[in-house]
Amino acid sequence: MSRPGARTVALAMTGVLLLSVTSSAREPVAVPPGDYTTTGLDGEPVHVALTIPLLVEPAVVTVGEFRRFVAATGHATATDTIPGASWDDPGHPQTDLWPVVQISFGDAVAYANWRSREDALEPAYGHDGGRTVLDREASGWRLPTEAEWEWAARCGGRCLLPEDIAPLGPVGDAAPNDLGLRGMLDEVLEWCTDGYQAARPDTMVDPLGRDAAGRRVIRGIDLTGREWGAPGFRAPWLGFRLVRRADALPDLDVLLARDRLATIERRRTYRAIALTDSLIWADRDQRAPVRRVGGTIGSLGAVSALLGWSLLIDENATDDMTDLGATLLFSGAATIAVGGIVYLMAGPDLDRDDARAQAEALLPPRPSPGVRVSLGYRF
Repeated sequence: MSRPGARTVALAMTGVLLLSVTSSAREPVAVPPGDYTTTGLDGEPVHVALTIPLLVEPAVVTVGEFRRFVAATGHATATDTIPGASWDDPGHPQTDLWPVVQISFGDAVAYANWRSREDALEPAYGHDGGRTVLDREASGWRLPTEAEWEWAARCGGRCLLPEDIAPLGPVGDAAPNDLGLRGMLDEVLEWCTDGYQAARPDTMVDPLGRDAAGRRVIRGIDLTGREWGAPGFRAPWLGFRLVRRADALPDLDVLLARDRLATIERRRTYRAIALTDSLIWADRDQRAPVRRVGGTIGSLGAVSALLGWSLLIDENATDDMTDLGATLLFSGAATIAVGGIVYLMAGPDLDRDDARAQAEALLPPRPSPGVRVSLGYRF
């Protein structure tokens, strides 16, 4: 029996090492639900609450992982024949452990569905008339929503130290953030599953942006920068990472129920505050016409009284002018009193505590802590 040559042994060891590094790089990180505040288009705060616990890949998909997908499926990108513009020839040197780039949104979706089937999970993406459709209730892999990406980049609210921006290189070279995720803020930007939505409401729960033009969100580099690309867009700095639901993990069941209840309570609080303000302004608008009438009457009375007083104190005024002044003064005073009565008929403004109580009565009842809350989404 012949002994393997040194080159054969070296290649075998390299393969084992590559398989080992790739496997460890794919061990997902559990990211619990939570909420955070980010910045909107106008610089105003945007409150985001997430209720779905996730498993997030600790690094972007590598060249080697994508190569295995292409070999298994025969998937071809639109730039495979263009030198310097394809995933295996992006215009810079790379190894199988580098982030795969020059990837379109469609490429990432195809890879995610393939990974789901490889892991015996339900694919998260489908197609409806040429439009990509996401089922967030599916168990399979998918791209993160923009909010999920930012929450992961914030270490689930537990970032203690800022993440260093690592240069482009093997995914294992980037230092992990405090949650254990690598390269969230490095030079490789990442596709998100959302449509690009420039203006966002000030409170969002499990948001999923939509864009009629089909643009998709691209995130990376920092926590506030937002980019977009058409579904077919590719670039030598654009890759992706995958996430999936973590509801099936036993150690997250309690966390899931608790955080979903807490999120519903926060959402209810936001709505109660907004509804309280609306009730107060509506009450003021209802009283405003009566107050305007009362103020107008009072103003006319004040003019009459001032004119009458000026005639009374005029040393050159005749008796008739003095009598007219007295009449104007007393009638003006009476008119002011009438105006004041009309103004008071509008009544006092709605007290904020009373408005909050009315708002609470208009909102749905709070869920019982003993009831498992399920928030389902299908897009």
